[in-house]
Amino acid sequence: MLLSAVFVIAIITLVQNSTTSQNDLSHFYEDNNYIDGEIIVVFKNNIDANSFMAEYDDIGLSLKEVLVPEMNIYLFQYDNTRSQPVDALLSVMRNSNVSIAQFNHRFRERVVPNDTRFAEQWDKNNTGQSGGTVDADIDAPEAWNISTGGVTAYGDTIVVAIVDGGQQVTHTDLDTWRNRGETAGNGIDDDGNGYIDDINGWNAGSNNGTIPSNQHGTHCAGIVGAKGNNSLGVAGVNWKVKTMPIVYGSATESNVIKAYGYALKQRKIYNQTNGAQGAFVVSTNSSFGIDYGRPVNYPLWCAFYDSLGNAGILSAGAGPNLNINIDTQGDIPTTCPSKYMIAVTNTTRTDARNSGAGYGSINMDLGAPGTSILSTVPTNNYGSLTGTSMATPQVAGAIALLHAGAHSYYMQLMKNDPDSAAELFKQFILSTVDTIPSMNGVTVSNGRLNLSKLLLKANTVNTAGVLNLHALIEGFYDAVSDQMVSDTVMIYVRSGSSPYSIIDSSKSVVDINSFAAVNFSNIYNSTPYYIVLKHRNSIETWSSSAQNFVSNALNYDFTNAGNKAYGSNMKQVGTAPVKFGIYSGDVNQNGNVDLNDVLEVYNAANDFSSGYIVSDLTGDNLADLDDLLFAYNNSVAFVNVVKP
Repeated sequence: MLLSAVFVIAIITLVQNSTTSQNDLSHFYEDNNYIDGEIIVVFKNNIDANSFMAEYDDIGLSLKEVLVPEMNIYLFQYDNTRSQPVDALLSVMRNSNVSIAQFNHRFRERVVPNDTRFAEQWDKNNTGQSGGTVDADIDAPEAWNISTGGVTAYGDTIVVAIVDGGQQVTHTDLDTWRNRGETAGNGIDDDGNGYIDDINGWNAGSNNGTIPSNQHGTHCAGIVGAKGNNSLGVAGVNWKVKTMPIVYGSATESNVIKAYGYALKQRKIYNQTNGAQGAFVVSTNSSFGIDYGRPVNYPLWCAFYDSLGNAGILSAGAGPNLNINIDTQGDIPTTCPSKYMIAVTNTTRTDARNSGAGYGSINMDLGAPGTSILSTVPTNNYGSLTGTSMATPQVAGAIALLHAGAHSYYMQLMKNDPDSAAELFKQFILSTVDTIPSMNGVTVSNGRLNLSKLLLKANTVNTAGVLNLHALIEGFYDAVSDQMVSDTVMIYVRSGSSPYSIIDSSKSVVDINSFAAVNFSNIYNSTPYYIVLKHRNSIETWSSSAQNFVSNALNYDFTNAGNKAYGSNMKQVGTAPVKFGIYSGDVNQNGNVDLNDVLEVYNAANDFSSGYIVSDLTGDNLADLDDLLFAYNNSVAFVNVVKP
């Protein structure tokens, strides 16, 4: 349909006058960690790269590499004598075919070398050795009474992707992943996964299966999964787990993206073939990053954690080896706004935060031992290293051990709904820490990793319950008929006290009468929980207060009063009868309705987009002016999430 000229002018005015941080160009000019002359681009659809490059003859744009073909991610280079970097980037960003454009950033490994050796692994079992504090550890022996790792309740072989500089694949104390579908050295992609001769993993730097014997990566792999109970060397968090080396090669963002793309491809294939092909990658370990990095400059890097999480992969990321508050000073990847990223800082043998490790009550999730950690190094040897690089694989390994020790109910959830299961597993990790003074107020969880508490929680299935829910979605409700276009919602049960961790989640359909029966299997009666409603293009809405299940049931009606939402964060959508609905318009699900949502709906309407699309705010399977008005009105009203 044709959009009114007045409204188009209003949109243009909004774009020109926007002063939000998302549209402030200063962050582009402040950014200086990139490779001059290179831009990473994600296209909305498959495009002809030659035609695209022809539009930028003036800056000499050329294709350097296709990074992840199935996701339309390309690396371009331009002549930096013809254009300033920010000018080149902005010109590409404005192309209608482009979803994301950004610089190709450099990063560096996060390790503080230390050649001091120790006879015992205090991080796994601290008995006070070398001046340590008794039990300032991750309670590994207690956890190993429940599981030592290896396979899930359904027999899936667990794999951890070590994204690093490589590892000694022949180390006698490591169980390096082996691609059984590939024949070594024949130059053929035997398993058809798009990678030739990826026998033990992939080298994103050289685009082949050659894995260098790197000390940093080998050390991280040993923390995750050095073989246990084999009368040799050290024991990892898991006694039995496959470590998959993915080499980033030169320290560039484009290589990181390719590396994550390999892990994602393997897990997607595994999910799609029910385990017949691919690999059951459950976590990635990223012991590298960019000090003072801001997520706004790394949209693709940060977004990849969501892509991994949607397939069921949690990512452990190392915080900076600097005594800085990442909430205010920035860091990549630990400030990436993904619910599938677990940010880790470094604790010592006395349960102190290492004085050279980052912190942040908003973004740094938890601490883990990372100071003077003994682990595997080339060649068939052992050594101690210090840094957040060593703390992070404790958590990547914990994710793997969690999959091995989890009750079959949770592993069935992982098969059926991997993104929800991954989010739940993150909540398990953060809610079972040992609360310690050094982490209090400087991390999300206020604590340090505890494997034993984690497995005890994951090995128990709580009481089943049903939520009888009434809710309306603003744009989907018709006040005249007092009916709603039915649609899928996600309901989260969150703890009634800070940090309001996710206890359970379930998808359901709200019918035309605004009703949904939502089933849960991880709740207790007479325990206070917040009920949180999420919809594909609406504002996340919390119950006004914590609610209790009684006799395995809870009735909650969001529609009959505005104050049934936390902060009365709903809109009256009907007068006879009086009804309230959750706000529509959060198309990009970032917690507020703003200009970015308006523009996304505008572009979809202009393209006459149709079908089950996020830009359809009225449920009529079409993006049009009606949808645009909902987004626009709620954006100028500064509608956002209100929660405890």
